[in-house]
Amino acid sequence: MKSVRNITLMLFIVFISSEADAQLCCTSGSASASSFEIGVTPAKTLRLSFGHEYNSLNGPFVGSDRSDNDLLGTGSVQSYTVQAHYGINRRWGITIVAPYVKTSRSFGGPTTFGADGIGDLSLIAKYSVKPINIASSTEIAVGAGFKLPSGSSNSVNDGTDLNFNLQPGTGAWDLLFWGYYYKTSLPTGWSGSLSGLVRVPGTNSDGLRYGNEILYSLVLSKRLNNVTQLSVRLKGRTSSQVAIDGFENPNTGGTIIFAAPSFVYNPRRLISIEAGVDIPTFYSVSGTQQALDYRSFVDLSFFFTL
Repeated sequence: MKSVRNITLMLFIVFISSEADAQLCCTSGSASASSFEIGVTPAKTLRLSFGHEYNSLNGPFVGSDRSDNDLLGTGSVQSYTVQAHYGINRRWGITIVAPYVKTSRSFGGPTTFGADGIGDLSLIAKYSVKPINIASSTEIAVGAGFKLPSGSSNSVNDGTDLNFNLQPGTGAWDLLFWGYYYKTSLPTGWSGSLSGLVRVPGTNSDGLRYGNEILYSLVLSKRLNNVTQLSVRLKGRTSSQVAIDGFENPNTGGTIIFAAPSFVYNPRRLISIEAGVDIPTFYSVSGTQQALDYRSFVDLSFFFTL
């Protein structure tokens, strides 16, 4: 009898969480939090990056306030990414991002729901309107591309159909639009950039359409010496509501802004290591959502001349 009550309770929790469980940290299948902050790679140069991103989801939010309600449980979203940035010539470049995504959700009991698998592959073609060179300390670039539905959007955990925000992929084709501005002052070691990525989602075979998404980032960096650099970012994500068969989920969408300090280490000229943490400073969510508490990331990059 006790086991029956426990099963019933778990089913109730899963049902309720499917109505109010969107996580305002990232879109399923995406790994674009860092890749969109990189401009056009120099001509005939390949930048190959390996990264890990951990999103901690430990508390629900209602509007801009944290709630004491623990019905949504705790969770995490991790992504392991391979990024390839290649400069075709001094103006044209291409970026390919391939993520492996792992999600989890726990409601305080012994059972943890989640999935892991290949996420959605992203590809962006970039064009430098104003290339950076010896005579100019400014770069302006734009780009466009798409996100492929390469990740699974119908994963099952021990016979339980998982909700959309626990899936490794979205199951839909998305359009991507990108913009980038960079300015450096070589004598002082200071530099700054402003970048943005707009994602226009498609509808998958289940009739689910993720909300439009805008990622934006303002970065201020200071080179301390030949091998170290400190950066402070102001990052944000704004998304509209998820729709299923044309009906919007009231517990999805909103805005979150982070303060994001990071540290860059260049032990060799063609190797770069960056690590940092994103700390939420502002929330404005629709309905009740399991929102992000913090995000940590680390990226290891290698540069090759081809």
